[in-house]
This record gives sequence, C-alpha cells and structure tokens, in this order.
Amino acid sequence: MKKISEKTLTTALVNFRCVGYFGRCLRPFSLSERSGIVDTIISRGWMTEDLAVTPAGDAIVKKNLHLCQY
Repeated sequence: MKKISEKTLTTALVNFRCVGYFGRCLRPFSLSERSGIVDTIISRGWMTEDLAVTPAGDAIVKKNLHLCQY
C-alpha cells in the first residue's frame, strides 16, 4: 500500500466538494487504496458515511481551494 499524504487527502476532499468527484488525485492508487483514503476522510470527520461534507470538512475546503483539480 502506498503512503497517503495529507495533501492527497485534502485534495480529494476539495475535489469532491467543488467538482462532485474525487478527481485525478486518486488515479495512482488501487481500488482498495482509494477506499482507504475515503475511509480516512470519513474517520477524520470531514465527511459522513453517505458522503456529505460536514462543517469541519467545509472549513478544510475553504482553506484549500487552490488544490482543486478537475
């Protein structure tokens, strides 16, 4: 399993909130690694189980809008 950086987690969250999908930041990862990334985002409280961005996640997105990819 590849090491998942903070930037990857933040970029995935920003992409999901702004574009509607996780985007190209997750392309280098396998399906199980992508699942682990989403689970990590959920465990940090940035998203709920049904993939709704929480207020804590919204604060992260607002601070990191420059990371948005499409």
